[in-house]
Amino acid sequence: CESLHKGDVLAASFWELAVGEPFPVSAISGSGTGELLDALLDALPANELEHDVQAERRLLAREGAADAEVDALDLDESALAALATRAQENAHDAEEALDMCVQQRPRVELGSVRLSILGRPNVGKSSLVNALVGREARAVSDVGGTTMDTGDIDITTDGQHFTLVDTAGIRRRARVAKAKGDAALAGGGQGMDPKLEVKAIEAALRALRRCDCVMLVVDAMEGVTEQDRRLAELVSREGRACVLVVNKWDLVPLKDAGTMAQYEKNIKEIFLRQLSWATVVFTSAQSQRARHSRVSKVLAVAAEAVGEHRRRISTATLNMVVRDATAWKSPPAGKAGRKGRIYYATQAATRPPTFVFFVNDAELFPENYKRYMEKQLRQEIGFPGSPIRLLWRSKPKSTRQGQSAGMRE
Repeated sequence: CESLHKGDVLAASFWELAVGEPFPVSAISGSGTGELLDALLDALPANELEHDVQAERRLLAREGAADAEVDALDLDESALAALATRAQENAHDAEEALDMCVQQRPRVELGSVRLSILGRPNVGKSSLVNALVGREARAVSDVGGTTMDTGDIDITTDGQHFTLVDTAGIRRRARVAKAKGDAALAGGGQGMDPKLEVKAIEAALRALRRCDCVMLVVDAMEGVTEQDRRLAELVSREGRACVLVVNKWDLVPLKDAGTMAQYEKNIKEIFLRQLSWATVVFTSAQSQRARHSRVSKVLAVAAEAVGEHRRRISTATLNMVVRDATAWKSPPAGKAGRKGRIYYATQAATRPPTFVFFVNDAELFPENYKRYMEKQLRQEIGFPGSPIRLLWRSKPKSTRQGQSAGMRE
């Protein structure tokens, strides 16, 4: 419709279709496109971009509130001594609480759980989504890069509602940059649009930051790659609950009774040590025989991981575990024979569970002792599928300096 007047006349005949207002446009001259865009914006869901921004702000506010709560826990020496005494008095009750905590964990109401499926291209993310949904909800191809958008699919199983977020495969930055260069030299060329791929990767990373749990998918045939390790590091840094999904397990040759256990051990202890706390599930998304037995387990494991991610432990129970851990292995002596001392510990936040240790001097606790304490918490209390964070707070510097001056006198 090059002529605006004739365009209105020609468009009038389309009213009889009763599908809405017709818009005469011209792709060559661009006439009418402004009106079309205005109508398109009015028809879009209310402020989709604003919804994403608000979600990001809520996430930052929640993390900021957790940090503020931790900062508010700074206590003077008399308060620490009183809390330590109370922890000793509650030791017997804490032992009973620990037994109940391990044997009969209280059920956490999860509400709607948002699961993001993350991984490299062509590891079977969309096939896994289709297997979980029970229908061909996402396009599947042997060619990597088929999924270039982020799709949300709602399902309910065993009374639990999930939102599955299928994301585009994330390649290494160097390969994405090389694809840009090749496309520029070819004058556009064929295949995946590099600009579209960059946008798809950005959407996948946003889905990671907004989810409750990440399902990191690994190709069983290719094994763990350097890009898998980078993605694992990203999940750990974001503090999200995680399930490691080893897909295409049906294609692994020469399996025996110990293959699966050895594969899981290698992943946790060698290849993806930053996610050693994650639960590993072996799946075969395209195998009809293994689909119901293995794929259905993924959602149950993810729900458990989200529950652990939101779990809160009583202070008495936590201090009993810390007391036993220090009894088995005391903090090492530092310079001038000074030894670290833990006064008190408390859980400051959830998502992920964050614990604050009030000590005489945080510098007296080396990294290997901090890892030991985290290992003891996991052995005694749990938190499978969820990261935990340990913060070490020293006494006020003025108090330490006063004590040092008193000892010299």
